[in-house]
Amino acid sequence: MPTFRFEGSDVVGSPREGQITASDANAAVAQLSRQGVRVSRIAIATQSAPAPAPATKPRLTAAPAVRPAAVQPTADRPQPTAVRTPKVSNRHLSFLFAQLASLWNAGVAPSLAVSRLADQERRPHLRGALTEIARETAEKGSLSSGMARYPDIFAPGTVGAIAAAEAGGYLPETCRELEERYRDASVVGLHSRLLRAEVLIAGLIGIPLAVTWTKASVVMTDEIVNGGADSADVRLDILFREAWRAFFGWPVWMMVGGFALYLLVRWAMKQRGQLSLRHRIGLALPVFGHFAKQQNLAAFNRHLERLSAAGLHPALAWRLAAGAVPNTAFRDRLLSGLQGAGEQTPYAQILQRARVLGAEESHVVANAEFTGTLPDAFRHLVRSAEEKQAVWAKARLVTFMTSAAVLTGLLVLVALTTFYGGYYQGVINAALKGTEGE
Repeated sequence: MPTFRFEGSDVVGSPREGQITASDANAAVAQLSRQGVRVSRIAIATQSAPAPAPATKPRLTAAPAVRPAAVQPTADRPQPTAVRTPKVSNRHLSFLFAQLASLWNAGVAPSLAVSRLADQERRPHLRGALTEIARETAEKGSLSSGMARYPDIFAPGTVGAIAAAEAGGYLPETCRELEERYRDASVVGLHSRLLRAEVLIAGLIGIPLAVTWTKASVVMTDEIVNGGADSADVRLDILFREAWRAFFGWPVWMMVGGFALYLLVRWAMKQRGQLSLRHRIGLALPVFGHFAKQQNLAAFNRHLERLSAAGLHPALAWRLAAGAVPNTAFRDRLLSGLQGAGEQTPYAQILQRARVLGAEESHVVANAEFTGTLPDAFRHLVRSAEEKQAVWAKARLVTFMTSAAVLTGLLVLVALTTFYGGYYQGVINAALKGTEGE
């Protein structure tokens, strides 16, 4: 079996070089990937058959394009240069990852699969991004590093999931999971937009119009009582004229100011610097926060199951799996468990530091480390989180429907109270004026 000399870097960017024995270059790179080493160059150093030792250091050639160990950006490693692009909808991203999973399951190389999708893409900014990602994947052998350059298209959790899958060798499975993640996000986004539209239309349009119509009705009622509006045409003319006049007061300013404030807050919260704040708010919400926590735990434990089976040491597997969760606030909580952890630190100790699982779950992991059945333990935690996630998904839908019904009822109640309260007040006042005149 030949011996290969390699050069590369580990997960924190430190240079690594040495020798490894494997059946061929691809097997050598795959073995190093499981050890957390991203190979940049590799060459045969010695053969198993007797051969004269080389007088000089062998010339190294580019490593074959097989799955590399992904390197997560850290403080001591320069971040990739970000390319600003328009956003891509969750529905389109779900379709994109579904196509990638199908191509990779069929044995198509990652760079060729991305290049093929780029040729078929109609949106110019996404086509350009996929073209550059395919080129960088072919050159560097890392799909995640290319995706990291386009933060407006691929979220940090998506890039982290691809990086973990490259390290563990399970890209097709991860793409299927990303397809489901983006499909669920698309459904939730639709529900949120409908709820926001209901609030904006009923609150910023319905109530001002109800107040405007009420003022006009009071004036018309007064004219009817005083005998100034005998015919229906005259009454309608008074009603619409007074409504138009009353509208260009505080109601129009309420509508314009309300929409302007909504757009300003929405723009501010959509800024990339507010991503962590949005995710913290998401975790703090009553029902949606519980769903998000279980969704992140399921994704995290799923990656730990595969990375531990691939032979990565706990600290490295934990860092890669933490980067794969969709919520950045939850990711930071997970990474807090790595403070002071080294290659020999067990999972159970990291779990205690991170404080993301209960004592029972921590005992499951500790016992699995003792018996050497870590993948089975993490698979059990995945099933537990998915069951809770399904329960909270139903609760999330009920919350959407209940909130919509309550908001509709309240806004209609306010509008009707305003209208009929003002209308009958106008009738009573007009009647009292007529009585006083007599």
